[in-house]
Amino acid sequence: MGSLTDAAASWSAEVDLDGAVDDLVARDAVEVPPYPAVAMKIERLVGSGDFGLDELARLATSDQALAADVLRCANTAAFARGAPVASVPQAVARIGAGELRALIDGGERPAIVDVRSHSVRKLDPRFIPGALAMDIGEVDAHLGELPAESEIVFYCSCPNEASAAQVAKKLIGLGYTRVRPLHGGLDAWIAAGYEVEERAVGSTQP
Repeated sequence: MGSLTDAAASWSAEVDLDGAVDDLVARDAVEVPPYPAVAMKIERLVGSGDFGLDELARLATSDQALAADVLRCANTAAFARGAPVASVPQAVARIGAGELRALIDGGERPAIVDVRSHSVRKLDPRFIPGALAMDIGEVDAHLGELPAESEIVFYCSCPNEASAAQVAKKLIGLGYTRVRPLHGGLDAWIAAGYEVEERAVGSTQP
């Protein structure tokens, strides 16, 4: 019995079973129930490191059960997004206040950027600690302060994070892969009870 077990272990070590199954699923060469099939394709996509958020959202949306689980998770208190998340693309492409807080607490040191207009920042000088401040039109001039390999989070205070999403989309088009708007913006951060600081008018630095 021992020799059979050893032989099986040796064979498993030589053959990448997980990789073989993943390859079959990716090529639709075997029939697998929808949920695990899509989940395996997502795992393979994320593991490759070469993917876009739109592509990830499309895969998740292709299975109703998985899409429902994604939305259920995105709307839990753990993610503290502030406003309801109504679609999978929104869930995938946004980061919640709770997620951002967890990144900071975990030592990730994400680059946080306040893209509210100068006039809005003047009316409300509060900002997330450590956040840079720049108008949408100034982002190109500050790309050197936004390392492509870092997690980058843009926030604003407009409906549907319009300004933050616009800038994030622009950077993704430039090759950045870890860029997300903060869901609910500064209001969601404050509503979650996280600390803020006040910035001197005209300053771009934290």
